[in-house]
Amino acid sequence: MRWFWGVERPDLYEILLRSTDPEEIIPAAIRESCPWAGRVALDIGCGRGDFAASIAEEAGSVVAVDAAPSMVAADRRNMVGRSGRFAAITANVENLPFADGSFDVAYALWAYFFGAGAEPGLFECERVLRRGGRLCVVQNNGGDGLSGLWSESEFRCLEWPEWFEQRGFSRRIVDTVWRFPSLDQGTALVRYLWGEGAVRRLLRSGTLTFSFKVSLYCREVGGGTPDSC
Repeated sequence: MRWFWGVERPDLYEILLRSTDPEEIIPAAIRESCPWAGRVALDIGCGRGDFAASIAEEAGSVVAVDAAPSMVAADRRNMVGRSGRFAAITANVENLPFADGSFDVAYALWAYFFGAGAEPGLFECERVLRRGGRLCVVQNNGGDGLSGLWSESEFRCLEWPEWFEQRGFSRRIVDTVWRFPSLDQGTALVRYLWGEGAVRRLLRSGTLTFSFKVSLYCREVGGGTPDSC
């Protein structure tokens, strides 16, 4: 699995988290497609555990996994003082240390970049879900103001819908916003992720708020044709 840049740049990772979907529209959409209340949930590629922490009280239990030990440590710190049954472990999605059918729902939010070559990870996600369980994957969609900061011709997410469709996933496009906390912070993050050309486009835009679209892919495991998201 590719090493996540946020491990080396936690300062920029914090800016990214603060910028992404500040109105929390995406979690509401996930709840509708793959509800977690009372269920045993798996958060794959959990990062510092913000999503896992947000659902832990309502879910029956949550296990959060990440390939980076430092992220798992941050995840555990994030849960201090919170209620809910919760565990965080270091694990790779291609080799999840769980028995078959251990979970009701599994989530991967910008965590596992699907596409050609990702089949082993997808198989593992399906293996650890119970029959009738649901797998939910959230990835950037493109075609929005944020992706206008760089060249969409280099944006792999444009290849993903067909890949997911071929594997029985349904797709829902969720519209939200991306809002940089300040120009300095936005410039630092954009420069690191997308280079000086994107910084120039950010400065020319005269705004810190951009339309942001994500694709929410989901499928029911072992249940035939997936329900619509």
